[in-house]
Amino acid sequence: MQLIAMFRDVAVGNPIRISLDELSHVVERVQSQHLQEHDWPIVGEVISRYYDQQKRRWDKKLDALSKAGDSEGQPDPEGQPDSGKTEPLPKNPAPRHRKGHGKKALDDYSQATHFDYPIENFSNKQACDECSGGKLYQEREKRIIRIVGSPNFNAQIHHIHQARCRQCGKTLKAKYPAALDQHIGGFDYLACAILIVFHYLGGVPFLRFEKFQHWLGTRISDSTFWDIIDQVDDLFQGVFRSYEKESIITATSLRFDDTGAYINSLKKLKSPERNGINASVFYVKCPAGNAILYYTGPHHAGEIMEKLLSLRPDNLPKLAVTTDAASKNFTYKGCDEKTINSVCNAHGYRRFKEDRDNHPEEYDYVKSVYQTVYEHDDYCKKHHLSPDARLAYHQEYSAPPMERLHNWITEKIKAGKFQLDSGLSDALGFFANQWQRLTEFLRTPGVPLDTNLVEQMVKTVILYRNNSRSYKNITGAEVGDRMMSLTQTVHHGGGSPISYLQWCLEHREQLILKPEDYTPLQYLQKFHPRQENLSTG
Repeated sequence: MQLIAMFRDVAVGNPIRISLDELSHVVERVQSQHLQEHDWPIVGEVISRYYDQQKRRWDKKLDALSKAGDSEGQPDPEGQPDSGKTEPLPKNPAPRHRKGHGKKALDDYSQATHFDYPIENFSNKQACDECSGGKLYQEREKRIIRIVGSPNFNAQIHHIHQARCRQCGKTLKAKYPAALDQHIGGFDYLACAILIVFHYLGGVPFLRFEKFQHWLGTRISDSTFWDIIDQVDDLFQGVFRSYEKESIITATSLRFDDTGAYINSLKKLKSPERNGINASVFYVKCPAGNAILYYTGPHHAGEIMEKLLSLRPDNLPKLAVTTDAASKNFTYKGCDEKTINSVCNAHGYRRFKEDRDNHPEEYDYVKSVYQTVYEHDDYCKKHHLSPDARLAYHQEYSAPPMERLHNWITEKIKAGKFQLDSGLSDALGFFANQWQRLTEFLRTPGVPLDTNLVEQMVKTVILYRNNSRSYKNITGAEVGDRMMSLTQTVHHGGGSPISYLQWCLEHREQLILKPEDYTPLQYLQKFHPRQENLSTG
């Protein structure tokens, strides 16, 4: 059988049939530079195919680069080239990390139970029974990871035998482990911790817990779950107050945001001054770590700021506060006396992004400016620059593109070539009105660029709201706020919230006497110390 290769004459489009032997002769004539006339259609087709292949690869690369949005140095939307000099970043681009396989290493199973299976009657370098001449040496052990299923809560029934004298009343009891007396409502400390973390961080409703346990043969009512959490919360109220005070006193910067919440007992509350229920979230950067605070009720975040600032001594430096541009966020008592206020740059950028279909050139220009600024901020984080060093770096490299953006916005507004009720008008007006607050990071050390981190913490509230729907009353909301604040701070700091709660409950007497020693920040410093980025984040 002869193998045939099919080609097509690129000149006239007629098909060409050629055997592999004949094709090998064509290759030899190409190498010797003695092509014949009938070889040219074949050579032309090979070159044409290679060209098409390379062109497809090149088009794919260009498409990827265009999606990356690297538009630095392009002319501005008015058609005038950006006259400012583009500052090179004094850093190499971060290498791309290959996508992992998703499997976990042995060290990732930190709470696993280990079983050891030694070889019976074996000693290293003993004689081999098989060959009688060699020796057996200890080798690296074989390891098998086995994931074992079990209910979230396993019921244990301990039968403690006892006897009683019917004449004098003396009783005898069998000895049992002291750990059986360490519980809350019959739940051991680990079970209490699991319940709290699953419910408030995982968003698992009590009723879903009840059904799951029923299917697994350990029936626990949903009301029992609440009773356990309520008792645990009584022990942690002092811890939360100490944690709240510790975080605001040692804070170097603060970000906050609001989202909607539901409290059943307040649904019928109607007042001309208060008709909304919010969950306010605060992300507080402290030298010991990042603190996260939740507050749910008929208030907005600005009112909670008054409460937090009342805990902060007047002799401390002004606190850098970043939030969105809502006017209610700048009306609290002490807003100008105790804080330096800035506005989230990501909010301003998103206004152009939402209108990019109607004004793509304007969006591309704003995107290129903020891409440069955020690359500078990433450099500061990567090199762990101090707040003062970060400020100097931004003033040198980020101030010029931001100044050009300001001039561009001013010229756009003066030209007036846009509809007054358009998305572009809204975006330009936002930048013009909030420019001083948007650029506070160029004047004050430690001011964040945006509120992205606190918005990530808001997702915990949204997850709980989407699953459990609402709190029954204000007491339930306050309990949830305390549990979310403590556990989310530990989780965000790289620790295990379950281990934290269990550790606190195992020291419940000291938890009440010295609550300041059991805050999440103290736990992280003791068990999960890590290098903090002093510049932002």
